[in-house]
Amino acid sequence: MLHVISLGQGQEIIALQWLEVSHKDGHWVMLENIHLMPSFLFELEKRLDIFALEGSNPGFRLFLSSDPSK
Repeated sequence: MLHVISLGQGQEIIALQWLEVSHKDGHWVMLENIHLMPSFLFELEKRLDIFALEGSNPGFRLFLSSDPSK
């Protein structure tokens, strides 16, 4: 299953929820427009570190899209 989340106002909570489910169940997640929320990347990195320690489902995939940003 693919979950597509376009980041923007308030969407980081939804993104984190789908990441949690997807890493356990082996779903794919597409986070679009991450350039709109650079501060979210710190939380995303922490969460991915936790997933690595716990061990994710082998089917789990995370895709990111961004426009160029400073």
